[in-house]
Amino acid sequence: MAIKNNIFKDKIGNIAEEYGFSLAELKYMKDSMLNIMKARYSTKSPILFYCSLMVSSVFIIVAGFLQVIARLTRTTYNQVNIIVYYAVIPLTWFWILDSIFGFHYMKIIYGVFCVVVFFSVKDFRRFCDRMFEKSVDFLNYFNRWGSNYWLSSVVICVVVPLIIYAALILILFYK
Repeated sequence: MAIKNNIFKDKIGNIAEEYGFSLAELKYMKDSMLNIMKARYSTKSPILFYCSLMVSSVFIIVAGFLQVIARLTRTTYNQVNIIVYYAVIPLTWFWILDSIFGFHYMKIIYGVFCVVVFFSVKDFRRFCDRMFEKSVDFLNYFNRWGSNYWLSSVVICVVVPLIIYAALILILFYK
């Protein structure tokens, strides 16, 4: 068992170092998240604790993945976030819709739109920072109904796109 554990730590350590994190930093992030969750939900029901832990875990995984992409591409987190959520994901939806309807207009039009926006923006980094701020404002809008930024992010940026992908793929394969 100890050998398996060491092999696992070595693999995780190699992956972490490859993306600029140490194993200690990853452990610290995990422990910090658990301590925050325990402090926040210690008097609440176990179901609420585990649901909140799941939401936090999904948020950290997605944000971490976007951060890794930003480091690999030498861009900022905000730029990667905007490109993924406002260009790549909608483009894949249009790609699937075009496959459903049997033409190529939507993906071409949206692709051209994205290229025009990209080349018409004078400072792409500043543009992405402003777009990201507006996105954060939108997600924080749901706080008035008892949500928080992390929950809104997971629901709107992970769950809703997955539901849309599932619906489009079902339509594509069962048309």
